[in-house]
Amino acid sequence: MIKIYDAANLSEAHIVRGMLEANGIEACVGGHYLQGGIGELAPQGFVSVHVMDGQVELARDLVREYERNGQPAGYSNIGKNFHPYSRVKITLIAIGVVLLFVVYYLVSNR
Repeated sequence: MIKIYDAANLSEAHIVRGMLEANGIEACVGGHYLQGGIGELAPQGFVSVHVMDGQVELARDLVREYERNGQPAGYSNIGKNFHPYSRVKITLIAIGVVLLFVVYYLVSNR
C-alpha cells in the first residue's frame, strides 16, 4: 500500500478514506494509535491514508479535488436540493417551540 495523504487528524483521515471507498477505492488509515501515545500534546502528521498500488493515481486525483473544494468528491450537491419551504417550516416550528416555552413559563409562574 502507498501513502497518498497526510491528514491533520484522525477524523479527517477517516473522511478521506470514506470518500475514496465511496468512489470504489480500497483505502486504510494508518497511525491510529500514534496520536494517543504522544499524550495531551496534539502533534500532526502521524495519521495518513493508504491505498493499493494500482489505485494511486485515481486516489490522488480525488484527494486533490477534496483539497481544492474542501469537501469530499461527489458531495458537491449537498444542501442544493433543500426546498426553500422546508426552511420556512423549520423556522415556524422553532418559533412555535419557543412560544410554547414562554407560555408554559408564564402559566407556571402565576
